Amino acid sequence: MIFVSRQLIPRHFFALLTAALLASCGGSGGSQTAGIDGSGAPVASSNTNGTIDGFGSVIVNGVKYESDNAEVLINGQRATESELRVGYRVSVTGTTRNGKTNADKIEFIPSIVGEITALNPAAKTLVVLGKTIQVTNNTLFDAAIKPASLAGLTLGQRILVSGAVAADGSISASRIELSSSESLQLTGQIANLTGTSFNLNGTSVVYSGAQLINLEGNRFINGARVTVIGVMNNNQLQASLVIGLNKTLSRDLDSADIEGFITRFASATDFDVDGISATTTNQTRFENGTRSDLRLGAKVEVEGTVNSNGALVASDVEFEQDSNNKINGTVTAINLSSSIGNNNGIISGLLEVDGIAISTNKQTRYEDKQLDVRRFNLASLNLGDLVEVTGYSTADGFIATKIERRDVDDDGDEGREFEGVISGIGADYFILFGRKIYTTADTQITGGDGEPLTPTAFYLIALNQQIEVRGNTISGEFYASQIELEDEDLGDDD
Repeated sequence: MIFVSRQLIPRHFFALLTAALLASCGGSGGSQTAGIDGSGAPVASSNTNGTIDGFGSVIVNGVKYESDNAEVLINGQRATESELRVGYRVSVTGTTRNGKTNADKIEFIPSIVGEITALNPAAKTLVVLGKTIQVTNNTLFDAAIKPASLAGLTLGQRILVSGAVAADGSISASRIELSSSESLQLTGQIANLTGTSFNLNGTSVVYSGAQLINLEGNRFINGARVTVIGVMNNNQLQASLVIGLNKTLSRDLDSADIEGFITRFASATDFDVDGISATTTNQTRFENGTRSDLRLGAKVEVEGTVNSNGALVASDVEFEQDSNNKINGTVTAINLSSSIGNNNGIISGLLEVDGIAISTNKQTRYEDKQLDVRRFNLASLNLGDLVEVTGYSTADGFIATKIERRDVDDDGDEGREFEGVISGIGADYFILFGRKIYTTADTQITGGDGEPLTPTAFYLIALNQQIEVRGNTISGEFYASQIELEDEDLGDDD
């Protein structure tokens, strides 16, 4: 274990440090080399479907893949690793030898490319080509989008979205960026297939003359899941490329790791994750939930082996935690730890943002919008850097799921933001992430229904409420200038 101290760490860091180090040795699926580390096998094959968390080489689902010799494909065409971005959902096939995992192939297919036809900031959604895109605290916005949120987008802009497809067909965006491509891209299931056309999510697609990829044999049928690239002409999508999205795992794989929504659910022994058949056994381990929490629409990461039917037999199932916490502020302390053997060389540790302690793990996602450092991670941060951190709370404290280093604080002194659940209240303050947030007569407070609240009314219902706060620090104390409660039912403390 290697420790690098960047500053004398405040005393309250030590409890969190212990939790972070334990987390670095555990986490999703238990194994950091696609489920087979320590098996003794000289070479073992694996497949991972998930989101890129960082580079150096390529980190997906908390697994570091050496990618120097990997074949990289974007929409089935040869590409380079430099064209990949944090937040892209990819499929990685690889092999592990002596505890080192190498990527043989990395494939990326955007979820959708098209013009924005609707925006709903209150619901945190937008619509592209008839598809609803859901934005969450973990959504990454490209640096060209300013501000880096829905507020930086406008109707008619053409964007590229990568994300997980939910059971209802909507997309939970992991990354959104502007697109200069003249082509549109749409993903869905084929319907009304003829010799020259088919329907896709209500859009008529003409595919005569298009290049077909991964659709040989009996794969080109109604119900097949495909992505189509082309241009609109007379309200029809004229396809230049149709790619079959094969969701069958090879029986030759030693292990597989799939992250996504449960898109079909019959029982705990018969369900699909991101279209891939999965099952559990009496030996399956569950994290952040139990077997009874398996249901349609749940977002999970499943790790295990592949049976003779091509189904993923889960050794581990981890339920995704809702990232309801968010902090926008400056780094005030850093403590690094890297567990080379157990964490596959992925750096983790602790940091403070405006005095609030946050722990990271091997699945924390990183992006640098200040200096555009590609191999950006916790070790790249400096004291005083402006960051936005999102994550969730556990008994051990604030766990980061995403850390972005920002270029400038566009809002100046009023730009400090917090989002989370109030854990305590006083006469003129409430507690968020263990820190007192003070209110004054000038604090603007809005209820979940959008109506203004007086401080008295706010404190009567504040405990356990999910809120967004903006304000600044004066003489070491944080004072809220704006507070917005997110719960519609203000009387519900659950």
